[in-house]
Amino acid sequence: MKTMKLGKTGIDISRIGLGTWSIGGGSAWGGDHELQTVVDTIREAPKAGVNLIDTAPGYNFGNSEKILGKALEKMNREEVVIITKCGVTWDQEMKGDLFNKVNGIQLYKNLNSESVKKEIVGSLERLGTDYVDVYDTLAVCGRIRILCADPKDNGCFK
Repeated sequence: MKTMKLGKTGIDISRIGLGTWSIGGGSAWGGDHELQTVVDTIREAPKAGVNLIDTAPGYNFGNSEKILGKALEKMNREEVVIITKCGVTWDQEMKGDLFNKVNGIQLYKNLNSESVKKEIVGSLERLGTDYVDVYDTLAVCGRIRILCADPKDNGCFK
C-alpha cells in the first residue's frame, strides 16, 4: 500500500482509507450489518496496509464509532490513524441550525465551542481511546472557534 504524510505531522497514512459510514448500519446508512463481520473488516484493514480509518458520530448516531471502538479493543491503537468529526449533532439541549431528520430524529449543525467539546468527549468514549489523530468538521456552519490556545491542552489530541 502506498502511503503519504498527513500534512506536516510526520504521520504516514495509507492513500486508501476505510470509511465507516455504512458500517454503523441503520436505515439511512444502508441497513444493519453483522457485527462480527464489520469488526473483522476493521481489524483486517491494517494487515492489508490500510491504516487510515474515517468515522463520525453522525454515522448512525454514534454507532460507527462504537463499532470501531469494539474493533480497537483487540488492535494496536498505534497501528491506525483515526479521523472523526464534529458539527452534526442530535443533542436536543445543544441544538444548532436545523440540518436533517433521520428516523424522526432532528439533526443539527453546530460548531460552537461547547458543542464541539461535548462531541469530542462522546467520540472518545464511543471509540474507547484517549485521543483521535484528526478531528474534522462534518458540516460547516457559521464561524469555527478554536477550542483553546493549544488543542493538546484539552488532552483529546495527540
